[in-house]
Amino acid sequence: MLTIRLSLSLATKAFVLAGILTSLMIPCAPASYAWEQSLDAETPLQYTIHITQKGDTLCDMAASLDVYGSCLKWPQLYYYNIEEIRDTIPHDMDLPFTPLPPGLSIAIVHPSNVKERARKINREFRNFWTINVMSRDQSRDLSELALALMDQGYYCYITKFVTEDTVWKRLRVGFFPSLEITREIQQELGEKMGLNDAWIVKASSEEVLEFVGFLE
Repeated sequence: MLTIRLSLSLATKAFVLAGILTSLMIPCAPASYAWEQSLDAETPLQYTIHITQKGDTLCDMAASLDVYGSCLKWPQLYYYNIEEIRDTIPHDMDLPFTPLPPGLSIAIVHPSNVKERARKINREFRNFWTINVMSRDQSRDLSELALALMDQGYYCYITKFVTEDTVWKRLRVGFFPSLEITREIQQELGEKMGLNDAWIVKASSEEVLEFVGFLE
């Protein structure tokens, strides 16, 4: 079971006691989209802090039933802990599966908070667009690109698609409330990251509910 504890090294941030856990309230960045403006004050992102123990990996932490229940959600941990993790271990395809140094303070967005935000966003906005940047049958093949995207400030996530004989992993950048905005980001990804083969997809409601709640 993943142990979540208060990080004294983050004492400069504002903490709010919530039951036996301590939630880290991190001010949201300036809103880019309408749902951010509507949710910043009403449903802010709430974090707990896990102090890494020997052998902890992003994959194992994300897969914990106390966290997100899936190794594929390791990007959601990295995204909110870039400064803490980026220079600590080799930045390659094995980073999600490599033990982190003990003593790191890893912020974990509350799973219940993610679900609450996602439900409110989904009620207010009916159409969401996302950009598929890579599809592979091995999740490791997506790791380096996912890291590069997040280091550039993009929110990305990995979802699954099952065919008759293969489980595909899809790396996507999202979510966007209009096709016009999505096309602008698609063009930007081509120019900045060389992702000229990325394509636009209308996100399913299941995908939105699973991942949109993490957005700042």
